[in-house]
Amino acid sequence: MINIDHILKERGITKTQLTNKMGFKSRTALYRVLQGKATLETLEKLSEILNVPVSEILGEVPIIGFIEYKDTIYKINSKDSLKKVVGIIEKK
Repeated sequence: MINIDHILKERGITKTQLTNKMGFKSRTALYRVLQGKATLETLEKLSEILNVPVSEILGEVPIIGFIEYKDTIYKINSKDSLKKVVGIIEKK
């Protein structure tokens, strides 16, 4: 879920105004985006309109995944674990 209420408040923009600036025909489309159902293109447009990086729109996004490198599989579940794996890979 994307919470941009604080950004809108800082910018003095309503959700109705944002809906119009995004080119959506209804607020339903905006709510789908805010529920996390957005393409990268849509997020980039939103970030451009609000003049904030996409990362600020997304907030803290959990990292969950696996990296396979030279027949070893590393589990990633945080920024720290990602940094650790990158450090291991850089040493090899």
